[in-house]
Amino acid sequence: MSLWDDDIDKVKDLVGSTIKLQNGFVSLYRGSMRLGLGKFGSIEEAEKDISEVDETVNVSERRFESRGPPRYRRSRF
Repeated sequence: MSLWDDDIDKVKDLVGSTIKLQNGFVSLYRGSMRLGLGKFGSIEEAEKDISEVDETVNVSERRFESRGPPRYRRSRF
């Protein structure tokens, strides 16, 4: 998960807790999925804990192919 600015501190405070993400997005970076909050996303502690997590399927280890050409940002000097 990619985090920026104040969201980093929020996650540090929630270590060991179940968190709730709203309005996040998934993108591909070098064939791996990345979860992000972006401009409109939010993160908070969930009201209900998840007692058991199925760790047998880890989509973070799976590689994906991009459907379009890579996007590059051009800087002007």
